[in-house]
Amino acid sequence: MKTLITTVFTILISAFAMAQDLDPKSVPGIVKSTILLKFPDATNVKWEKEKDNYEASFTIDNKKQSALVDSSGNLLQSEIQITAGQLPNGIIQYVKSNYRRKKVKDITKITEPTGKVYFEVEIYKKDLIFDHKGNFIKEVME
Repeated sequence: MKTLITTVFTILISAFAMAQDLDPKSVPGIVKSTILLKFPDATNVKWEKEKDNYEASFTIDNKKQSALVDSSGNLLQSEIQITAGQLPNGIIQYVKSNYRRKKVKDITKITEPTGKVYFEVEIYKKDLIFDHKGNFIKEVME
């Protein structure tokens, strides 16, 4: 029993250390300014700390979005939740063929500051990454 409690406690501490919800007052001004400038229509902004970076989760036109910003205020990437119909041809077919029994939980379009676009399809305990043309890149365990 003692081992079980210790294991559960360790898992909870690890999860808390990976991404922490932040009070907006503790987010550097330059980081908040980047979000305000790049996403002026953002509402319901919530902040998390991910290692040395800050992630802002927000809503624009009823669509969930997020952006990752470093401590110097540089935008590292942005994400927007999309539908299957907005994916390049072939992605859904790839998922159906290779992950038949897995239900798609979430679909995200990821954009880097360079304009490079990726698509992330989340299924049970995995994220499937595709390039802007719909070519499979890799599978990432959650």
